[in-house]
Amino acid sequence: MIMQNNSSSIYNANNINKWFAIRSFYCNCYQNYTMKMHSHKRIEIMYVSFGEMEVEYLDKTIPKKMILRNGEYVFIDAFFPHRITIYNHETQVFCIEVSFKTSSEATQDSIPLTLGSFIEHELSFKKFIESKEPFFKLYDDGTILETFICIQKYLQRNEDTMCNTYIDLNLGAFFLL
Repeated sequence: MIMQNNSSSIYNANNINKWFAIRSFYCNCYQNYTMKMHSHKRIEIMYVSFGEMEVEYLDKTIPKKMILRNGEYVFIDAFFPHRITIYNHETQVFCIEVSFKTSSEATQDSIPLTLGSFIEHELSFKKFIESKEPFFKLYDDGTILETFICIQKYLQRNEDTMCNTYIDLNLGAFFLL
């Protein structure tokens, strides 16, 4: 069930000259929690900073499960069905939902980042895009949790014009495999 024909998908060829914009961000602690199967109109990145989370997703029509533990995170493409379950241990989850910048948002940037330029300069991101996987588990090399925390701090300040480039560069870090 690859959604690259969807205009919101990271794999849609029409998005090659665009970059991400954060549309939603949260950090919550859960225990004994189950979410219903759902999808988003945006790309979602979920990170487990402590605890353990089960993520169920549909691979075509076959339900599959994956466990995320401390320092692991998952990329979920737009409109890809999934749900999370957290059992007895307290688990902290950071979540960012991104879509692509509109033309007016993109013109405000001081450094014009695009998926195409990132693919050209980052071999790991190029491999990620070539995989066309709508659900992808990633591992923190020690910098991703710090990136989530920094993005959260900047977004809470509401100083968008001062941090666009900083946020853009940090979003790219999520895909340096």
